[in-house]
Amino acid sequence: MNSLSCVKQSLAILGACTALSTANAQQKPNILFILVDDMAYNDIGCFSYPGNLVGADRLVPAPYPEKSAFAAPNQAVATINGKVVTLTPNLDRFATQGVKFTNYHSPSSVCSPSRIGLMTGRTPARFGLGGIIAESNTAGLPTREVTIPEALKGAGYATAAFGKWHLGNGEQHDPTRHGFDHYWPATGARATELERLTNLALKYIEENKGGPFFAYFAPHQPHHPNIPHPDFAGSSTKLLGPRSYMKGDGTTDTQIAVTSDYHDVVHELDFRIGQLLKKLDELGLSKNTIVVFTSDNGPWTGQTGAKNGKPGIIGTGYPYRGGKFEFWEGGTRVPAMIRFPKEIPAGVITDAPVSGLDWFKTFIMRGGGTVPTDRKLDGFDLWPFLTGLPRSSSPRAFIPHERGKNILAVSNEHFKQFDDRLVNLQTDFTELVDVKTANGAVTAQMSKQLADANTSLAEEIPGLEKFSEQEIITDTDSLRYIEITRGGKATFKVSLCVEPDSNLIVNLHQRSGSSNLKMFPASLVFTKSDWKMAKTVTIKSDKKTDSVQEYATFEMEGLKSMPIQELFIRIHK
Repeated sequence: MNSLSCVKQSLAILGACTALSTANAQQKPNILFILVDDMAYNDIGCFSYPGNLVGADRLVPAPYPEKSAFAAPNQAVATINGKVVTLTPNLDRFATQGVKFTNYHSPSSVCSPSRIGLMTGRTPARFGLGGIIAESNTAGLPTREVTIPEALKGAGYATAAFGKWHLGNGEQHDPTRHGFDHYWPATGARATELERLTNLALKYIEENKGGPFFAYFAPHQPHHPNIPHPDFAGSSTKLLGPRSYMKGDGTTDTQIAVTSDYHDVVHELDFRIGQLLKKLDELGLSKNTIVVFTSDNGPWTGQTGAKNGKPGIIGTGYPYRGGKFEFWEGGTRVPAMIRFPKEIPAGVITDAPVSGLDWFKTFIMRGGGTVPTDRKLDGFDLWPFLTGLPRSSSPRAFIPHERGKNILAVSNEHFKQFDDRLVNLQTDFTELVDVKTANGAVTAQMSKQLADANTSLAEEIPGLEKFSEQEIITDTDSLRYIEITRGGKATFKVSLCVEPDSNLIVNLHQRSGSSNLKMFPASLVFTKSDWKMAKTVTIKSDKKTDSVQEYATFEMEGLKSMPIQELFIRIHK
């Protein structure tokens, strides 16, 4: 039996609807996480250099040593007839409604690693992932990993993903096998894709307005190539005029004025995000919805056209050096902001270090989910920091900069420590001038942070998970969850998809939810002779249990590449 036919019978990792009462559900915030692709620090009006950076009164940086094409300051804004005009009015307004981060870093400078770090709260180096997971790759996000939507399911959340996943191509790597109830992928039709995904997200929010929901909106835009919707073609030039670029090769500083499909798409992105925010307003959900906007990494400066000096086709992390695939600041320092009117103050700008690794604990703990304790986590709970601003301090002492195998540098608000040098990020955009001699105490402390980070990394490296045809087959009518009444019990049967190479132990392990739900036996053993024979599993609910949703996880022990199967248990009063 092939894998596809097995999947039709197998237990899919999908979410269950919450059994919480409407009153209880409203106590949990909805979460809308917007993750755009390859948008750099200087691509939004409210972030355009000099913006609100510490020490931003300094002179315009000189061209970087390597050949590059990058934008001059303020590419998303212009002063026309004495009035400031912006390509991103919705995002600029958003920044005034919550907290704007000027020292936020994506988990990695590359798409796939950045996304695996976001979803698991673990640095991509723990997975040995330094580049993209290509279509030809048979490995992906391990089923043993707990993701944000997976943990929130145990707290009663409905979950959905829109757009780019990029964490594996096998059936076991699909978003619906990692905690998402629904997944609407990008189609590749760039001109209309963003509009389509936005309309799907608008419908989803409407249908799940009773909450709580976790919606992960991750379009491809503004990743090269950029093809704006016909309504936005040429819109940036009409609004602001041609964009003025500087071409730097170490010796020249030439201004080039061009039209920009990239900025047309940025303009459209802002409009679509505005539609999502407006929908929250219309439904009365804005006060109880956490909204985060950020990017997965910096600009793709290595794209062929950009590398050869063609301006206007990618974004820019100006004034920071580097971009995608690099560990310079321009690769990971990206725009980010959060809004939650009920608890997070408005109009706050912070340069405290914050990482995309931190959303894992932050969302799960604020949503009432269970943070796993059986693995190394590299993120922090930001909620006390966010709600205590502007006086509170970030729980994160430094940002790790890695490229798939180890941590190459650590940084904070002022300095960045490499193995061989300490650089001052406020005065040196090249990141080459060593200032450790004049800052002995700083370099000693940060060198220890760098060493400790790599020591922690070496303690647990789970790696990626290869595709496997083995699946657990159940006889449940629903592939999503099993219904059980309070104080009642239910049974279902389990068998395997293909013959195992040797005896296979399936552990029945509950990942989250209350301890009032029991499942037995604790494990099942399948042999080469009885793998087709269905074995019975019983679920029992304690009479004292509340209506919080719970789920259990089947783990195929002893075979690391074997995918985990998950079953969500819904309890009724």
